[in-house]
Amino acid sequence: MALSVWLIFGLFPPRSVPDRSSLKSATGYVSWLEASKYGLSFGLQGQSLRFSYSASSGEVSHVRAYLQSAAPITVRYAAASEDDGSVPVWGVMAPNVSVRSFDEIAEHRKRDNYLAFPLGLFFAVAALYFIDRAWRLYEGGPAD
Repeated sequence: MALSVWLIFGLFPPRSVPDRSSLKSATGYVSWLEASKYGLSFGLQGQSLRFSYSASSGEVSHVRAYLQSAAPITVRYAAASEDDGSVPVWGVMAPNVSVRSFDEIAEHRKRDNYLAFPLGLFFAVAALYFIDRAWRLYEGGPAD
């Protein structure tokens, strides 16, 4: 089983990280900013897009501090929009500063994705174990 899990994740890595060459850029001053437990949503002056910086991208407080500064921000984002109409952010740059690079965000997201599967597998096996125990108790036999 461990070999099959390794093969699946080794040969087919998570697709949540877009190709760097497919990213678009937008530059401007932050016109509004909303924070939630899921991350940051913000807009840039002169842009109709709603940018979404996910909490799973890491360093949310650091990114928020730069977004609240008076400096213009350059955002690298994926062209595909999410369910709420926002576009996911894959890089944030301030003048002469890379606030959060594509590589940093991608690495953080990949780490989260690789952790999710083993945890899910653990809970699935645990659920099967407890279902088996409950079934054996229900049938009246000993629950070995």
